[in-house]
Amino acid sequence: MRPTKEGWVFLSTMLAVALAALNTGNNLLYLVLSAMLALVAVSSVLSEWSIRSLRVSRTLEEEAFAGQPVAGRWQVHNPRSLTTAIDIRLEEVSTRHASLVGTTQAEVNEIGAACRATAPATWCFAQRGIHRIEAVRISTSWPFGIFRKWYEREAQMDVLVFPRRGRRAQEKPSFVSSTGTSERVRPRPRPSARGDFFGLREHRVGDDSRMIHWRSSARRGQLLSVENEEAGSSRKVELRVDAPVASDLMQRSQLFEERIEEATARICDLLDDGSEVRLILLGKPLTPARGAPGRHYLLRSLALVELPEGDR
Repeated sequence: MRPTKEGWVFLSTMLAVALAALNTGNNLLYLVLSAMLALVAVSSVLSEWSIRSLRVSRTLEEEAFAGQPVAGRWQVHNPRSLTTAIDIRLEEVSTRHASLVGTTQAEVNEIGAACRATAPATWCFAQRGIHRIEAVRISTSWPFGIFRKWYEREAQMDVLVFPRRGRRAQEKPSFVSSTGTSERVRPRPRPSARGDFFGLREHRVGDDSRMIHWRSSARRGQLLSVENEEAGSSRKVELRVDAPVASDLMQRSQLFEERIEEATARICDLLDDGSEVRLILLGKPLTPARGAPGRHYLLRSLALVELPEGDR
């Protein structure tokens, strides 16, 4: 519990009244002092009732990218069957496992007995990777605004934060950037003369499951997809992200993050255009991907990758 700005004024006034009552012996001043002390006691009890036993959870409604606000909402449940929660403020508790930018908070005016309430909020994470949010602070200054009382309750949630979207490379058939991220466009396969069936290929992340050729898959012992003229004519792009070469660790880490950010922007652009992307990350080729599932797969790989030990 901590006094608010108004609370400090109230406490200062109460101290002045107490000194005046002691010096003058005026019964009226003692009555005023008693009323002010009663307000302090009542404020403490009512604020305790307001925030007691509340249950809080949070939900992020979209993908989180480093340095970009992500929309979400708080959910508050008041399990008490008789008392109402009033003037509730929610905010994250800073921990070493989550790099939050700014303060994420929201306010709920009233939550009825045995009711739930939601409040919109935004979160912003400074770095890519997995961030663990561990606790939430529930506070109130109700009823008189003299004190702000709070509890910190455990509310763990792991958030996968994709890399920051860096500058977008120019569209070229063959591209090699100065930062070490290379891009190569594979030639389109020739469609069949009939224009419908082109052949069979290995089923990849993001492919439509309706295109699986089950008889051939059972015979070969692996999933095979039908490739027709439309699938065969989609552009196939290969991206390569290599470890940088620099004199000191700080510069290498900065260059590596720039490459990750640039690759993130290219992958988002290419997959939104319907292309198929094959990412070679630190010399390790990943499964070619397309569509929304493939986008998540590639961005997750970029979010979790670390600079090799030998380059640190």
